[in-house]
Amino acid sequence: MATKTAKKKTSPKTPAKRTAAKPRKAKPKQAAQSLSVLLRVHNQVHTLTGFIERVLSAPLDVTPEIVIVDDGSTDGTHELIQELAKTRPTIRIIRHNHTIGQAKSLLAASKTMTSELAVILDADAGFNSMDLPRLLKPVTEDVADAALGSRFLSRDCRQVSGYRRKLFARLTTKVSNFINGIDQTDIQPHGILIRKEILEKIPLTQTGQEIATELVTKLSKWNLRMVEVAVTQDTRIESVGSQFGISDFFRTVKTVLKYRYFDRQFTLHDGFNILVSVGSAPKFNRWLVSKISPYFGKRILEAGSGIGNLTELFSHKDRLACVDFDPLYVERLRQRFGHMDNMSFHEFDLNKLGTCKELKTAHLDTIVCVNVLEHIEDDRRVLKSFAKLLEPGGQVVLLVPANPDLYTNVDRTLGHFRRYAFEEATAKMEEAGLDVVHCSGFNRLGAIGWYVSGKLLKRSTLSSRQMKLYEWLLPVAKLIERLTFLPQLSVIVVGRKPLPKRTKQA
Repeated sequence: MATKTAKKKTSPKTPAKRTAAKPRKAKPKQAAQSLSVLLRVHNQVHTLTGFIERVLSAPLDVTPEIVIVDDGSTDGTHELIQELAKTRPTIRIIRHNHTIGQAKSLLAASKTMTSELAVILDADAGFNSMDLPRLLKPVTEDVADAALGSRFLSRDCRQVSGYRRKLFARLTTKVSNFINGIDQTDIQPHGILIRKEILEKIPLTQTGQEIATELVTKLSKWNLRMVEVAVTQDTRIESVGSQFGISDFFRTVKTVLKYRYFDRQFTLHDGFNILVSVGSAPKFNRWLVSKISPYFGKRILEAGSGIGNLTELFSHKDRLACVDFDPLYVERLRQRFGHMDNMSFHEFDLNKLGTCKELKTAHLDTIVCVNVLEHIEDDRRVLKSFAKLLEPGGQVVLLVPANPDLYTNVDRTLGHFRRYAFEEATAKMEEAGLDVVHCSGFNRLGAIGWYVSGKLLKRSTLSSRQMKLYEWLLPVAKLIERLTFLPQLSVIVVGRKPLPKRTKQA
């Protein structure tokens, strides 16, 4: 972060100094990240040894851990795995007495693995050892969170066999792309490399070959950085699993539709699920920011940035410090806005915000806190730390849920300790030593919807469908906002840090 002294010398040097610091965000150490190969096998005694040898012969900087899930094999596969493990210490074995399918096997493997990255391979497919470093490269270089192996990307040479199979696969891929809004070339990725912290937060249910389709569909809902890498398939291996026909087309499309529109749980991270839902209403987010932006200065701290749904709307400010306690959110913010020289990212608990030395010297004139304070039990402490960080004359712009009578199961699911009465919100702002200069209600249509959803329909979650419906009704919401007698879903409070007395006298 550029200091105030540096700015006095010459302002052009400030961007250069920030640019020089950027390589630290690229995390060079990622080149040595550990890798686990996750492999589910069932009755593959005749092909497994060769497959393992190809994995271990891959030209990698690290020796991969191989987690093999024996899913109820009865042909001697388990005994073979035990023999292989005696001379290959990186092999870890999970044994299922009965076949339980792809999803549960993958879940067991992800819990057992000890590496930072996981690559999911199919032992039935013709795996080329040279493909593994290709899959690994974009993730270790931090240009992607997941890499998919594609047989249809351009290569120096490609196999010309299996035209009908490829035709159906490409047709299915186009349909899947249209539904998921991605640009994939191979509906059957030959190898999926993904970060462990992401994989372990994705709920998987498929038992058969559609597991890859389910995974990619759910990854698309995460809005992750996904890339495809050209891979090859051994033409000698044309197993049942590699075939693709008209019945596979209908089965795969059904799977995509199911996990895109009907199975709403694409992540086990409840907070992330909610933030993605809110992100599906960009017009509402712009309306919200238009209500609070008149109180913004030039040097802003966003307390509780989440995944950046609002961040992008004031990223043009001279200085924007984004703070969140969740490492997943902070990493997403870095990926999304890391190229911005005026922005910094901090993984920090708001309860301890006053101890952040870098923010103490940031000369902040605005702290924005939208739908965050209600998640914190000791909200008075946080408001006092806000006041300490601000420059005299700076402002805290606060938006919190209003009307305690509207507290429902949705609030409980979201982790809300409270909904605020207007008097409570202003009183706590004043207790922190801030002068309240503005207080108003916001989102009257949202209050009606919240009451119907939580009180009448007894729902306990907020879905992207609800947000998209609200987005469609936004013109109506703006009209209803004029009906001041209606209750509001949120309250906006702005508190200003007093100027020193001598400055006032001057």
